[in-house]
Amino acid sequence: MSVELPNCPRDFECSITAERMKDPVIAADGFSYERVAIEKWFSNHSTSPKTGEHLTSTVVTPNLTLLTLIKEWVDDHLKGRADKQTLDLL
Repeated sequence: MSVELPNCPRDFECSITAERMKDPVIAADGFSYERVAIEKWFSNHSTSPKTGEHLTSTVVTPNLTLLTLIKEWVDDHLKGRADKQTLDLL
């Protein structure tokens, strides 16, 4: 059963997919992207998806801080939904 979450903060969205990131990484342009999306982008481009500037590296680094923030946001919303369901039952 999939739980519907509200729209996430824009900073949690990949600018390539426009969806909440599950595995955010930082590219050489300093922006974060969903790992699968940026790796696919780099298979055909050597530029930044955000700026169009040429990148000297296509190496990406996990963005653990952003991953933690996204997980906390999801957990908070799931807990809030569970708390509301409990209150509704009372």
